Amino acid sequence: EQHIVAQKMLNITVLTAAATLFFAPLKKTLIAYEMFATSKSIDIFKVMFKIILGFVVLLSGGKGVAVVAVNLIVTVAAGLVETVYVFGKIKLFPKYTKPEKGFISSIVGFSSFIMIQMIATQINAMVGQVLIGMFVSSSAVILALYTAGTQITTYYQSFGSTINGVLMPGVTRMIEQKATT
Repeated sequence: EQHIVAQKMLNITVLTAAATLFFAPLKKTLIAYEMFATSKSIDIFKVMFKIILGFVVLLSGGKGVAVVAVNLIVTVAAGLVETVYVFGKIKLFPKYTKPEKGFISSIVGFSSFIMIQMIATQINAMVGQVLIGMFVSSSAVILALYTAGTQITTYYQSFGSTINGVLMPGVTRMIEQKATT
């Protein structure tokens, strides 16, 4: 039974990752057009809705699959808001051309280092869960509680980081303009 639930959660998580990758160019477009406040505001609301909806789902008797589904729904909703903003407000539409071979090789070279860093970060983040799974008998419940606590911590860290991301461009602009207050 736990394997079936884990498979459902993995499928939803894969869909969330796909949605994140699909909408990533729109988020980066907002940043490229220096719309930091808009981009980070969407991030703040995304984190807040994940926390609030996740809490509501858990209080109403939802389980892990429902919490993972909340993550997917909020990710898609935020992506749709970014889509409307980029196409509607900025009026920017993609134009596809054939990329140069040198450009592709430089992207692959740069991306490989980022991928190595992300793999190391994931391994570091998962060590606690792996150790609990290996050394604690009847670890499914304990691992679920540990993962929920870790997720709550991650949400709070994301919220703080997002607030910092909203404020930092303004502070940088003030420093560049030599503001006194």
